[in-house]
Amino acid sequence: MDWIQVGIAIFIPLVVSFFAWALTYIIPYIYPDFVSKAVIKLKEDNPKDPIEIGIIINQFSKYDDWKRLTAYKRIEQMFIQKVKEIEISKELEWDKLKKNVIRMPLINLLDKLNLVLLVLKDDEYEEKNNIKLTSDDIKDHFKTKISVFEENQAKYSEITKKSPNAVIWGELYISPEYIKNYKRKDFVLKIEEVALFDSKYTTIDGDGSMSIEDFLKFKNHYKPEKQSLNEILTTFNDVILYIDYPHSKREELTYRLALGLSDHEKSFETLNKLLGEVKGRIWNKDYEEYKKRLNVW
Repeated sequence: MDWIQVGIAIFIPLVVSFFAWALTYIIPYIYPDFVSKAVIKLKEDNPKDPIEIGIIINQFSKYDDWKRLTAYKRIEQMFIQKVKEIEISKELEWDKLKKNVIRMPLINLLDKLNLVLLVLKDDEYEEKNNIKLTSDDIKDHFKTKISVFEENQAKYSEITKKSPNAVIWGELYISPEYIKNYKRKDFVLKIEEVALFDSKYTTIDGDGSMSIEDFLKFKNHYKPEKQSLNEILTTFNDVILYIDYPHSKREELTYRLALGLSDHEKSFETLNKLLGEVKGRIWNKDYEEYKKRLNVW
């Protein structure tokens, strides 16, 4: 018997078993962060489907080794990406709000209001003065508002006497089709002025010092603030610890976080509501004690 061959036959499987054992147990135990990063690099892009995301969140809750760390980092990546998407969406909405803001010196609108009342009370006024105020259907609508316009006429006259620099603010929420039909050069009345005639949705700035941001804030629209990466991570840690906290709502919270991080049409709304709930609960005494036990601040 060739003892060398026997030795090789025994030694090689032992070495292979040792390396397999080391790769499977020792290295992940000693260097969980290294293994976690290696696994994440091998993974494709993070999932968008809420069911797949829910599986990753459950892995975080179920394991206490490198699998938990890997799941944590993947959820963190998805959370950062989603928060940035929400911020971009809010910025686009803010820009849209700003574009829809309209303003005009109140004295100028008063001149147009005086003209509107003249036209509404005299069917031949336009023909006699060779003008076209606006479209027929807008005029028909204005005829139902004559008493309101007269009240505004008196009110605006008083304001401009005391504050000649007064400015009237409003928002132009009119469909593109409507604008296309009624924003014509031959009309004396502009579409923006049509919108400002509805005093229910306007604001008068007495000294004309209000900015677009001030007006939108007055209307309960606030300029979105962009968070730093550290702020996003702080929020994420609060969220993930809140979900990991041992309570009966864990399954529901896992579902809501998975939906919030997904590409579902309700994802932004779902995540924002969850963040609001977490902010309201992070001062809970038991929760704070749980964070201290984990040495998380």
